[in-house]
Amino acid sequence: MDNNSGAPQIVLVMNEIDAINFQKQGLEIPGCRVIAFDNEFNNEDGFVLSLGKSGLLVDSNVLIKDPYSSTLTYHPLDSASVEIHAEYFKRYATILSFLGATRVQVTEAKAIGEENSIGGSAGVEVNAQGGNASGKWTKSSREENLMSLDLSFEHRVNLPEARKMIERFSLQNDKELCRIMNAVEAGAVHKFFDFTISLSQNLKKIFDFAAGIKPYGAIDIKADMKKNKEITKTYKLHVRVEFNNSQTKKESKS
Repeated sequence: MDNNSGAPQIVLVMNEIDAINFQKQGLEIPGCRVIAFDNEFNNEDGFVLSLGKSGLLVDSNVLIKDPYSSTLTYHPLDSASVEIHAEYFKRYATILSFLGATRVQVTEAKAIGEENSIGGSAGVEVNAQGGNASGKWTKSSREENLMSLDLSFEHRVNLPEARKMIERFSLQNDKELCRIMNAVEAGAVHKFFDFTISLSQNLKKIFDFAAGIKPYGAIDIKADMKKNKEITKTYKLHVRVEFNNSQTKKESKS
């Protein structure tokens, strides 16, 4: 799913004594790595250094690898779901920009299983392929996290690059991308396309894996998830894609 498949999916941060005992007891499983934040050899490990520069080497921290980031990125357990949703949106929007989209925005974000929208905010940076991020999350509380993401791009159509990214990120069967790709190729693009994206199944696999790691010391992932249901909450993102060029149909419906 990403370019860093060999990196650990889950990182547990402990002091050196706990890390040694954790490993001696055989609790470290494939896909999970324990890092001692106070190990004197940390400066010789580029992976550990990168986590340290991001301020993530905090005792008892549980870090989740972002499967949708174009770079090797980790998020603390309690904020991982929201951050991963944002990264997926950014990737999806970038692909759409190569299909000629000039704006991609989340018009509504709902927690799956809840009737009401949820509030929140976070800036999103677009990678070096062009575009400006204007969306923000304002985290007033964990029950009110609304992802409101809005990316603008200069008009461009680069079908080979779009296909390359779709294949790279295994999105060949994504029905919405296929629908828009077909419209672009036929020169019959509507001004707006509206649809919903959801990461619930993929995120469930990540959180299930994390919850299966045996408790040790101050780290008990499964208990933390039971105590705080917000950790594993997933969202439906209602997305609107805008095209603005000479080939765009005048109809405003998809």
